[in-house]
Amino acid sequence: MKKYIVILCLTFISAFSFSQEQNNTPGSDFFIDVPTRINISNNTSIPITVYVHESECTNCQNYLNYIDISMKCASSQQFGNPITFHSLTYNQFINLFDSYSVNDNTWSEQSFIDSKPLNVEDHSILFTADTNMWIPPIPVVPITNHYFYFNFNIPYNYWSQYLCNDSVVDLHIYVSLDYDIDAEFWFRVFVYKDDFPQITNWYRGDTHFHSYFTQNIAENGFPLKSSKAFAKTIGLDWITITDHSCDYDNYGISMTDNWAKQANEISNLNSEDNTFIFIRAIEASINNSQNKIVHSLVYPNPEEPFSMPYFFDGGGDASSTNITIDNMLDSLNKYNGFAYAAHPFSEGDKLSSLVNGDVWNIADNLSPQNGSAALSVGNVIWNNLSAPSDIYSTNPNYVFKNNLIGLQNWNLWYTLSSNTDTDPWNTQYNAEPYGFSEVPTNDYLHTMYRFTQNMEAYSFLLRRGLKMKNQNHNINNWKLFLSAGSDAHGSFNYSNTDYVYGGVSGYVENNYPGALNTLVYCPNGMGTNGKNILKALKSGHSILSSGPIIVMTITSPLGFTLPGDDIDISTIDANNVIINLKAISNKIFGTINNAYIILETQDNSYSYTINISNGNFSISLADLLNNMFSMNNMPINQYFAIRAYIKTNKIYTGNQSTLHKKQSETFYSFTNPIWIKSGNWDLVNNYNASNIKLYPNPTSNILYVNGIDDKPIRNIYLISPNGATTNMNFFKKFNTIEINLNELPTGVYILKIIFDDGIYVDKIIKL
Repeated sequence: MKKYIVILCLTFISAFSFSQEQNNTPGSDFFIDVPTRINISNNTSIPITVYVHESECTNCQNYLNYIDISMKCASSQQFGNPITFHSLTYNQFINLFDSYSVNDNTWSEQSFIDSKPLNVEDHSILFTADTNMWIPPIPVVPITNHYFYFNFNIPYNYWSQYLCNDSVVDLHIYVSLDYDIDAEFWFRVFVYKDDFPQITNWYRGDTHFHSYFTQNIAENGFPLKSSKAFAKTIGLDWITITDHSCDYDNYGISMTDNWAKQANEISNLNSEDNTFIFIRAIEASINNSQNKIVHSLVYPNPEEPFSMPYFFDGGGDASSTNITIDNMLDSLNKYNGFAYAAHPFSEGDKLSSLVNGDVWNIADNLSPQNGSAALSVGNVIWNNLSAPSDIYSTNPNYVFKNNLIGLQNWNLWYTLSSNTDTDPWNTQYNAEPYGFSEVPTNDYLHTMYRFTQNMEAYSFLLRRGLKMKNQNHNINNWKLFLSAGSDAHGSFNYSNTDYVYGGVSGYVENNYPGALNTLVYCPNGMGTNGKNILKALKSGHSILSSGPIIVMTITSPLGFTLPGDDIDISTIDANNVIINLKAISNKIFGTINNAYIILETQDNSYSYTINISNGNFSISLADLLNNMFSMNNMPINQYFAIRAYIKTNKIYTGNQSTLHKKQSETFYSFTNPIWIKSGNWDLVNNYNASNIKLYPNPTSNILYVNGIDDKPIRNIYLISPNGATTNMNFFKKFNTIEINLNELPTGVYILKIIFDDGIYVDKIIKL
């Protein structure tokens, strides 16, 4: 197999002066994959994908003899003998295979069943379709077509024998190839009793994923059948397939035929099993305003998920494309599609200079210019003021370009990096340092470094939208939504398809499909072929997650408001506008230890820390504004935006830290903003009444409020230290109020008395 790699790499060197192939599974065109985790409650088997690609190439000799699968408890130092299935009947053994290739001469796909796999005493899988020329002959299957693949599912009663107290299983997969060097692969599978956390009506998916319709010298994806089985195993509900527009001319008959084939395959898979949905989209290579290549995630009309034709030119992988950002957006207007800018702004997400790559340019004088230090981390590369904006519209009736409705700001999970492309988990216990090690958070490739830079640029865009909306309430396309995606290329255990500034590289990282994901709100289910998922993405009814979940909604007299929505409450009492947060994590992702509400005005950004350790938090908009602002900077009669996020912390103790290759891990969830039109906020003023007195304070039972006079009282409530609001019953006699605190726990509370013309706020202590 190494012979094939050398041929490809030499070709790549000749064209691009680059010396390392970058594939999702390192080493050769013989790809094997195993999920990074399984749920022992739902998954009774550990699936293994075997995918052989481009065996018809010159000098490629893929004569597959056998595959041996060895397993061990991860704490054990050495693998034992390969597991065998000779005790099963032939039909029982064949039923362990699924999601396999079939004969398709047009697509150059080779039948797996015709390879005649056999269960024998000395190998896990023996292939007997043919024999080689040795004496005595050895059974093999000659793989001669472009595609050959299958999934093999190891039953629970086999793999559970290797499950120890550490709940981690290691696998060694040995592939015997005649006439070539044999291949070996090592994997680690974490076994849990949990899937991803779930909240009713929110469906978790990946907005940026590559299948085997992504094929070039540097990158490859896995078959859709295999990826669907794996995605269900780890707990995803949907994936948008975003293969490279520049790759559709690299295989098959034609770009349009490949586009149609992909649609048929996705449609059939969705029809066979709609508990998991694929959506056909595309990652477009397009020219920005500086005639450099950037990427965009392009989605179809939600009402007709297969209606969008292939309107790209196939350029951009090794040469420039003829499609510009404006060309693409104009086509989307014709077909009722929409786009998110993919990994748009950060240094670590910049496309390779080898393909004339760049980032999206905002051209906004609010932001520091290119070459300046960023306000957050690193340096600005997204703001060339001498070039036109890739984001802002030239139409005075629009803020952002039409049909550009969002940014995929969170791309590719990268917190571990390996110094070897074999056995990155160090399942063989080689002398350390070996395999995965933690990526410093100040590394420009680190997940959160890149996300932080992307969010800095987003903050300027968000403020510009608010400023222009406040100047002209009739302006269009003034909001941008956010999404997250793994940018994975099929591998569900580890990957080496990362971005490296200045060039493509083969670093192995701990990215996998769903490691960064987007949850969408679909109260009526995902819809046929994901139409409701697309509607949610188009309206911003979504949240971003690397595992845990935070959901933000607003309830008011106007009804129920979701992230992505805008609401005009200028005529509504801010005390009746309630911000509701719900957060959830589990043992995989650790405990919630930080939670924040972020409020963005047209001029600045503000952060408010909240306590959501019990999973729920509610606060009135009046209270939030009173806690965050003085009357000097209160957003009055203008639009502003609020969003929320949480951080969880997973501690790995004892041997867990060795197996996970780190001491702890931080996970996140972010909501999309809700945009709010405020009023004059007379009711959020702190009522100025120097004659009001509280006594006794502290108190263990009854609190008296003296000096009220004859002012009508609309409501009295207390805010606890964790932000919970309790409406209080009270008794008023003349100018004194009596409030019974007997039922409240001890602690410090904020007392709020709501009058028709203001609010009185004070602190009390319950003994």
